[in-house]
Amino acid sequence: MKTGRLYLQTFLELFIFIVIGFFFTQYVLRFAYERAGIAYNGNIGVVCLGAAFLLLCTYTILRIVIVKKTTPLLAARMRSLTFWLVYIFGIYSVLSPFVRGAIS
Repeated sequence: MKTGRLYLQTFLELFIFIVIGFFFTQYVLRFAYERAGIAYNGNIGVVCLGAAFLLLCTYTILRIVIVKKTTPLLAARMRSLTFWLVYIFGIYSVLSPFVRGAIS
């Protein structure tokens, strides 16, 4: 039962960070992109999910490294190759419009 509760907690964290990523994209990244001369149109959903995953992975890293609060699921998440690939995808999807000059 404890494992099921941890998976539910992970699902809720993911949902919360998707919502936070949406608002972060709309109210922070939108103005950063427009200030850099990048039109805020195109594939915004990819940027939104990338921001959400970037925030979730950063939260996980900070929670383990700084707070030193770990669970078996968090420890397994940090050792996972998928976690690091998602983290790299998040960084890429948020920063690549600045390099390319467009959201596509």
